[in-house]
Amino acid sequence: MAFGPALLPGTATPGETGTAVIAAHRDTHFQFLEHVRIGDHVILEDLAGRRHEYQVAAARVVRWDRFALTMNDNTQRIALTTCWPYDAQHAGPLRYVVTAMRIDNTGATGGRAP
Repeated sequence: MAFGPALLPGTATPGETGTAVIAAHRDTHFQFLEHVRIGDHVILEDLAGRRHEYQVAAARVVRWDRFALTMNDNTQRIALTTCWPYDAQHAGPLRYVVTAMRIDNTGATGGRAP
């Protein structure tokens, strides 16, 4: 995470079925999450240059050791996570998690973008 967001091992790859969990620091790459709202769109670009579009479905504060995500089902989603609160001076046990569902180019959820 020192050089950018990290895809957590054992999670889906963006664009694949399941949940891709991506973590980054709150004061650099994921600073924008503080302003993301339900319904906003998030666009990821993978290493091959393909773009994947997601719509924010939820945002919540959780303890790092006491929350669970649906990982392997027939949907494509991302979970973006960072430390919380944003103005803290030190890392603590709380994480901010934004969950977004994949949308296709017609606006339907759960599909595949080109």
